[in-house]
Amino acid sequence: MWSARSLVVTSGYTDGTGTSAKFAYPYGVAVDGAGNVYVADGSNHRIRKITASGVVSTLAGSASGYTDGTGTSAKFKNPYGVAVDGAGNVYVADQITTAFEK
Repeated sequence: MWSARSLVVTSGYTDGTGTSAKFAYPYGVAVDGAGNVYVADGSNHRIRKITASGVVSTLAGSASGYTDGTGTSAKFKNPYGVAVDGAGNVYVADQITTAFEK
C-alpha cells in the first residue's frame, strides 16, 4: 500500500504509478470508502484518482474550459475543490470565468 509520503509531486501531467505520476498545482483532495484519493489537479484542469495501490489516472477533464461531460469530455478551469459522497459521486468546484475573460 502506498502512502502520501511515497508520492513525490513533480510538476507536469502524467498518469502512472507512484513517483512516475505528475501533477501541476494539486489543490483539493477527497477520499472515498474504498480508500481511493481524488485530487483537483488545478493547472492541468483535471480530476485525478489515486488508487490504494498508488496508481494515478485521470478521472475527468482534459483542457481548460467549461463543458459538462463524462471523463475526458468534461472541461474545468483550474479545479480547486473535490468531494465524494457515500454513493461514490464525485463533486468538483472550479473557477468561474467572467464575461470579461477571453
